[in-house]
Amino acid sequence: MNHGTRTALAVLFSAASVHAAELSPDLRLPPLGAEHLDITRRPEARRSTTVRSRPRPELQPLGIRMGSFHLTTELGLPVGYTDNLFAAESRTASDFHYGLAPRVELRSGWSRHAWRVGAHSTHRRHREFSSEDYDDWQIFADGRLDFGAEASLFSRLSIAQRHEGRGAANSFSEGEIAEYHLYELNGGWSQPFGRFAVRLTGGLAEYQFDAINAGEALPIDVDDRDRVAAHAEARLGYQVQPGYRIFLRSAYNRQRYDHPGGNGVNRDSSGIEYSLGADLEITELLFGDVFAGYYRQRYDDPSFDDRDGLGLGANLYWNPTTLTTVHLEVGRSVQETILAGTAGYLATDTAVELEHELLRNLLLFAGARHLARDYSGIGREETMRQYHLAAHYQVNRHLSVRWRVVYRDQDGKGGGRDFTQTAVEQHIVLQF
Repeated sequence: MNHGTRTALAVLFSAASVHAAELSPDLRLPPLGAEHLDITRRPEARRSTTVRSRPRPELQPLGIRMGSFHLTTELGLPVGYTDNLFAAESRTASDFHYGLAPRVELRSGWSRHAWRVGAHSTHRRHREFSSEDYDDWQIFADGRLDFGAEASLFSRLSIAQRHEGRGAANSFSEGEIAEYHLYELNGGWSQPFGRFAVRLTGGLAEYQFDAINAGEALPIDVDDRDRVAAHAEARLGYQVQPGYRIFLRSAYNRQRYDHPGGNGVNRDSSGIEYSLGADLEITELLFGDVFAGYYRQRYDDPSFDDRDGLGLGANLYWNPTTLTTVHLEVGRSVQETILAGTAGYLATDTAVELEHELLRNLLLFAGARHLARDYSGIGREETMRQYHLAAHYQVNRHLSVRWRVVYRDQDGKGGGRDFTQTAVEQHIVLQF
């Protein structure tokens, strides 16, 4: 399977970039574990790898063989400290936290087709501020049907409970943290035709937010955030020569809210996006994809201005040596908000990370991230800068230790929030 087809399969379940599914991008911490197996693509020998994704079979857990299936389990034990727990400018409260993070996964080992089912959760408790405790979990099942030499049909079903961190654009500064249930159904089809490759994908996501307990006050009702998001995407690629593929992409999204917002505001909207991009694989040194194009988000309420402009994205890897990888990621998306007077904000996210293999079982990471939010119609702006250092030490097949420190600095204008935050965490992981 060529690189262009692999890239298409790898991004099968991503939503259109006009509306990314990430609700708290400013609190997304850098992953340290090896990449999870992606069954949306057929098994193949990797040509281009990074320090993080490079296979290390001598350190991988063996799991349990159950006929033609493979069962793997994992238990994480995180312990950490945050110096500004509420991401506040004037009220800085620090706290220690601890938790559990179990994961179980059962996947097929067939030569054709694939199937997987799994569950994972993260339970965090704080020493002093129980309002910040949360119990995230997800149950999922996905599969792939293979047709002919390269064509495939995919699907994924997921049910999850998640939380929204204090640094998120829509977070409350009082009461418990916001929690919500997320129900997702996605699917797609990919078919090569000689040098051409066609990919069609689509999906639904339903967000249901829980009421926030504000202590002695009445619960904060956030039903106006409940919504159903639909997306569809068509992509046509053409292989110019081995390692170079150009593609045309069109995407559509629809946001439909269950209830009107404050003062009866209708936040429903629909969006389109057209882009031209390229998949690259210049030997093992430089590979990834880039694109640019046009996006437009129309709001049903005439009081909200439509958003349109330059859409862009990049996900590039550079291996200057066999032990070092530089990863660049760029994205732009229109995000939802419940703030008065605005329908949403444009988020422009740029990140770079350095991965280095100091030893076969010791990986080091350093990175920086810049996130800019531009709110429509109210003149509010927020700029967040994030820096992190991390390490991943694989003791043996069954034990690994991860460390990370993350520093965030956010500046706001026109009512945007200012805060700084430092988080330190150690994560012991048991694998079987």
